[in-house]
Amino acid sequence: MKFLVALLALIFLAGNALVGYLFFKEALTDKMVHKGFILQSLPLLGGVVLILFCLPVLWQVLRLITARSEPA
Repeated sequence: MKFLVALLALIFLAGNALVGYLFFKEALTDKMVHKGFILQSLPLLGGVVLILFCLPVLWQVLRLITARSEPA
């Protein structure tokens, strides 16, 4: 069961990392640069926060996978 939870967490993690990367990449395009610093910083910071959110989730997934199971 813990491997299923870890797999679901990895799927959630991959989705968040992808959206964070797309936000970050979109903030650095020419279209956003011409809109100004304030409008450019919103997707930039949003992408960074989403990617940083992935780190503790990844840590928990690794702990879940490598943890020894208790005998019943």
